[in-house]
Amino acid sequence: MAFFSIIIPCYNQAHFLQECLMSIQNQSFTDWEAIVVNDGSPDNTTMVSKKILETDPRIRLVEKENGGLSSARNKGIELAKGDFLIFLDADDLILKDCLSRYHNLALENREFIQSDYLCFKDNINNILFKRTKIPQYSNFLTTILQGNVGPVNGFMISKKIVERVGKFDESLTSCEDWDFWIRCAKLGYTPFVVNEIFAAYRFVSGSMGKNSIRMLKQGFRVINIHYLGEDSVCLNYNCIDNFIDYGKTIKKYLLFSVGIALFNNQKIELNLIKDEYFNKKTIKLSVSDFSGISNYQTFRNLNTLDYFIFYYKRYKDYNQFFYFLLINKFIDHSTYKSIKEIIPNPFYKIFHKIRVRLKMNFYNLKL
Repeated sequence: MAFFSIIIPCYNQAHFLQECLMSIQNQSFTDWEAIVVNDGSPDNTTMVSKKILETDPRIRLVEKENGGLSSARNKGIELAKGDFLIFLDADDLILKDCLSRYHNLALENREFIQSDYLCFKDNINNILFKRTKIPQYSNFLTTILQGNVGPVNGFMISKKIVERVGKFDESLTSCEDWDFWIRCAKLGYTPFVVNEIFAAYRFVSGSMGKNSIRMLKQGFRVINIHYLGEDSVCLNYNCIDNFIDYGKTIKKYLLFSVGIALFNNQKIELNLIKDEYFNKKTIKLSVSDFSGISNYQTFRNLNTLDYFIFYYKRYKDYNQFFYFLLINKFIDHSTYKSIKEIIPNPFYKIFHKIRVRLKMNFYNLKL
């Protein structure tokens, strides 16, 4: 038995696995087991795992045929001996005294917990953005139906809840965690939010979560299943116009997928989104529908070179896409103008920073 079972699916990520496991081993709380589920990976996941578990019996390796992320997580759930579960991807990390804090909160009868989190690139010192001060949920079902609320490694949940809610949907090739949290919410479960950063997920260019078409289709499946009771990857245009909450969520998710395509400069995928979703019918989009476009795609980080490199390369693509929306009357001029503020010109920002510094230096010289 163990207090925590930490389930780690691994497919072609053996090169990240050791760092992931070390983040668990470095925890001050020691009553845990880590279950590495090798999902039929052709890389050296088995060898890396066996080398580590030889020195730490709390780490277990499970081999299975490739079945996808949900299938691997479900295998870990079946074998978990702990009372509480944490789901990590092989390139994720947990930070600080994450397990100790979760343990203390669990003793206070908190069975479902979410923490703040950060995103990093290459190494933990190269932080792209942090999500802090997540508010306590007044209505978790309403919130989670509008969009996912954080990476899966930012949650801890009791095995009792998982047994009641059911496992991850193995037919979903992405957005499976979003579907799972919605099902938790529908049964009345709400995570207790602890405003400390315990979870870190790695930005890996070209990874599964960056495929905007896959994300779009699987996200639409989740939306259609939970709003309309239909398992479909297609937009229900009548419901967009007549069902306000459905329409808002579809628009928000559509723009989220556009953001992923733009961020990764996937012009083929961007053209597919235009052809399949925007060209079929005029979907009026307001400024608020674009509020998520500069989330992790722009990293909300004005202080790193990555931000300026991102805008230098992508600003033209953003302009072209939103101009397409304007001339096809998907947005009006006021929305287009407001988007300019959401997606600002990088050269203007650099110029503005230099101008402010020169002013300050000149003022200091006068003093």
